Amino acid sequence: MLIDILNEYRKVNGKEHVFCWNPVENDYCLSHCHYMAWNNQFEHAPENLLKGRAEAIVFCDFQYDNEITIRHLIYECIDKSQKHKDIVLNYENLAYGFYIYNNKAYLVIRGW
Repeated sequence: MLIDILNEYRKVNGKEHVFCWNPVENDYCLSHCHYMAWNNQFEHAPENLLKGRAEAIVFCDFQYDNEITIRHLIYECIDKSQKHKDIVLNYENLAYGFYIYNNKAYLVIRGW
């Protein structure tokens, strides 16, 4: 579902679909979501862990269901940050992590 929504967002913004999703990098993104949620810290991963990848991080209150929450994170939160929007729209390789904890939703997207 998240991949479909991200690709829909890219299409709305005149970009092609992304076909390269890295499952290992997805695990790193999910681990970063866990770290932020469990430590109540909202911060980018250190450069040495990113290995040259760009990173977009957003969070919000859980919205009603996962789809509505993901749409809010992408179409509202990411769209309001030009740097984060550029990552989603201008990289052909993306990875993501999405996690809900204590009624908060965390999304990490990495591009390269």
